[in-house]
Amino acid sequence: MKNSVVLNGNVDGQFYANEVLKLTSLIYLKEALLTQQFENCAALIREAKIFGAQQKEISDVIAEALGGVKGGAYEAKQKGQDRTRF
Repeated sequence: MKNSVVLNGNVDGQFYANEVLKLTSLIYLKEALLTQQFENCAALIREAKIFGAQQKEISDVIAEALGGVKGGAYEAKQKGQDRTRF
């Protein structure tokens, strides 16, 4: 996970119980995505939200696990680019 996601809003460098639980749930979400255990993702996202994860943090974890936001395998082709047809 990127440090900007982990330390977002943490000024003094100390982790509190909810932060640790939030980060742990985000790590579990990332592992589930990487191992393609998609059936567990909805519950892990709910848990992360309960422990204070923001939607942007969850989106960042999903984007990172699925190959990144820019240039990843799941990015749609831009208008005007060649398309492969099957």
